[in-house]
Amino acid sequence: MKQLNNISVHKMIIMRKICFCLFVLSLLYPISGCNKIADVAPDPTMYDLSFNIQAGKAPGSLKDAANCINENKTASYVEVTLMKEGDVTSSTIAIDVFYISGQPYSNSIKLSPGTYSIKEFVMKNDNKTPDNLIDDPIIAAAVHEGAPFANLVTSWLAKEFTISPFKKNMLEVELVCYNEADFESFGFEYFRLDQTVVREQNFFGDLCIRNMGDYYNSPYSEMLGGNANLLLDLPALYQIEVLRNDTSMGIFDNYSVTEISQPLKVQYADRLGKTDNFKFELSVLVKSDAGFQYELFHTWSFKDGEKISSGTDGVVDFVLGNCVPDADLIIPYAGSGNEAPVANNVQQSGNTQSGQILTGSYVFYDAEGDMQGTSVIKWYRADDASGNHDTEIANATGLTYTLQAADLNKYIRFAVIPVALTGSLQGTEVKAEAYSGPVTPASFTCGSSITVSHTAGNVSPVSKNVTYGTVTNIPGEPSKCWITSNLGSDHQANAKNDNSEGSAGWYWQFNRKQGYKHNGTTRTPNAVWIDAISENIDWQAGNDPCALLLGGGWRIPTKTEWQHVEESGNWSNCNDAFDSGLKLHAAGSLHNYYGSLQNRGSEGSYWSSTKKNATNGKFLFFNSSSSWVDDDGVRSNGFTLRCVLD
Repeated sequence: MKQLNNISVHKMIIMRKICFCLFVLSLLYPISGCNKIADVAPDPTMYDLSFNIQAGKAPGSLKDAANCINENKTASYVEVTLMKEGDVTSSTIAIDVFYISGQPYSNSIKLSPGTYSIKEFVMKNDNKTPDNLIDDPIIAAAVHEGAPFANLVTSWLAKEFTISPFKKNMLEVELVCYNEADFESFGFEYFRLDQTVVREQNFFGDLCIRNMGDYYNSPYSEMLGGNANLLLDLPALYQIEVLRNDTSMGIFDNYSVTEISQPLKVQYADRLGKTDNFKFELSVLVKSDAGFQYELFHTWSFKDGEKISSGTDGVVDFVLGNCVPDADLIIPYAGSGNEAPVANNVQQSGNTQSGQILTGSYVFYDAEGDMQGTSVIKWYRADDASGNHDTEIANATGLTYTLQAADLNKYIRFAVIPVALTGSLQGTEVKAEAYSGPVTPASFTCGSSITVSHTAGNVSPVSKNVTYGTVTNIPGEPSKCWITSNLGSDHQANAKNDNSEGSAGWYWQFNRKQGYKHNGTTRTPNAVWIDAISENIDWQAGNDPCALLLGGGWRIPTKTEWQHVEESGNWSNCNDAFDSGLKLHAAGSLHNYYGSLQNRGSEGSYWSSTKKNATNGKFLFFNSSSSWVDDDGVRSNGFTLRCVLD
């Protein structure tokens, strides 16, 4: 939440220097350059606006607002996102804060007359770096109407106000103490375009009915203007629930006289830099034994920027029944009075070693004899045979499932949602009664290769399949097995000074799970870099990327193991490291303050799992003239990893 896009950061830096520049939305009076306020002649068409900042209530999870916006918290400025009526985009402005008798006020800005709305209002501390706004923390923030924290204030965003000619305007804004973990509770997510993209898809549906009399005096006749307007092919009344990572983000419907015959616009927030799995659940208003009610008929699943197939018109056309032959989605439907299908004898079988295949099976049954359609297949992973932390496995949608490194020591079971071709289409999800597990490591002989499917998340920065070679009998540690390329690399390095991203692999900060890819220009994920780590512990097993990505006992080498290898091999520079059986090369590192790439092709820095103290870890280092195991690796450096197996 605290980062802004480049345009917003540029605008705020200018404002922090008490400069006014041209805003695209013409919120401010257009001038040809950027000058200090004292150098600009007053503009009679622009009028002052300032803010009187008040404290809202405090929920149990946050501090009292009065204790976070006071002078001791050194609030430096507020960031206000404004939008003028008639404009299509908004602008973010930074305004200095000052205190009178402990009460915070903002400096004034000048706006042209008109009606405006405040889309976002946050108070920040400049973190003693007034020329760098990237690292500025949020102290307090206003709350959007309808957000979970809305009951803590008496007025909400988007707050409207009018700039009137020939008067100085002051607005009162209530703030609540800000906790970054609770940012969604302020309602921010839809308004920070550098954090979230609001995407849109459009839908239109038809409902095929058999008996028009069943729909007399129904919601359909009401929406269409009477029974005389009913047809056997009706525009469907439906709703689409948007779920992001299985959490509901809202329900959209077309229950309106004006909207029933128009495409339904569904908008949803897609967070940048995060993998979001979306589901659109389609429910259609149909006649049942209990009257007219919404019934779930179809679920679309997709990720991030993907879209549902919509033909050439950009509208997802569906039909419930068979009266429209050329829709994007045809859902068989026989009307009411039909029982849903069921799944019996649901189970899975197979070897529970990593890399082996489990096979799911079930018996489909429908009371009316309706044939099976495309039933929905799922696989679940749990921590134990009792089903603790039972979680659906992403993208596992077939009757067979190949066990992977993430399944090690876990328990797996199969599930199915039976779906019929006709009649009542979708039954209830049925899971296998028993789990298969625990999943054990595959039989492995050092010297053979390991193929791993890395999935983007809180360990792997991107998704890809990698085959790692392995080697043993390395001088100094002859009984250990090592991978022969860096963790996350596409392949083994071609030379000691190989500076390619594919050979370098990924980079990690000490005792952190999250890996980072750097293509020479951009770091992925490009989240805020942790520039200071203080914790007087070794690299913990639960954070070990070797164990998390390779499984089966793989881990980061200790300082002693690196020292044995370096000394037994008589390494004196990068030539010796690359000529060894490990084929170590100069993969470079990420800067401890900025996370920027440095020295790829000239220096090698490989973490051990051993700490020196609260701020430093031990690591293997080499360049063209030297090689040693160093005690002074700042924990926030991003170094490469080699993995070892006992």
